[in-house]
Amino acid sequence: MSRRPCPMHGPGCRGPWSSLSSTERSRILAVLLEVKGSTCWVRGCTTPATTADHIVPDSVSHDHRLENLRPSCLPHNQQRSNGPSGDGAYGARLHIVLDPDRIPSDPDALVLSAPALARALALPPTHPVVRAAMTAATRAASRLTTPSTVVVVDPAMSPSEVETYVDRGAQLVEASPTTPPAGPPAPSRPWFL
Repeated sequence: MSRRPCPMHGPGCRGPWSSLSSTERSRILAVLLEVKGSTCWVRGCTTPATTADHIVPDSVSHDHRLENLRPSCLPHNQQRSNGPSGDGAYGARLHIVLDPDRIPSDPDALVLSAPALARALALPPTHPVVRAAMTAATRAASRLTTPSTVVVVDPAMSPSEVETYVDRGAQLVEASPTTPPAGPPAPSRPWFL
């Protein structure tokens, strides 16, 4: 039986993961777990990996090569679904900044700043409106699927929120006690969602 050419990617495409035979999916998963280990890609997850998570989602690429796969537990694979990879390999790369003096210099970065939002609203940074707006903006930015850098400046972010984003691939920018703080750059496009 021959497969019809993939309407998205042409005749060389093997089709979506679900169209592969269970034997072929099992073989790919076995090789993946042997090569990359059986630990779920989400930092801190203790559930053994039992699925292949597509970095560039299957719905976008149908790419089942090892370079595009990483071991994942079923809950984290289902939770991510077709969203960004969390580490910038597909979608936005998040930088969480708790010290406003440590903003990375990237003129093309999308900058979400809780202190600037609080000033614009004439509210304290811990006000529920500011907290809700920053939480919503950070969640929305973490779901961007276009390649981008997002810098979230939020000194009031809770440790559990920071941990959640870092577990999913965000980079935490911390102040170094031996390095003098760099002055905040003037972003070319300050965005406040």
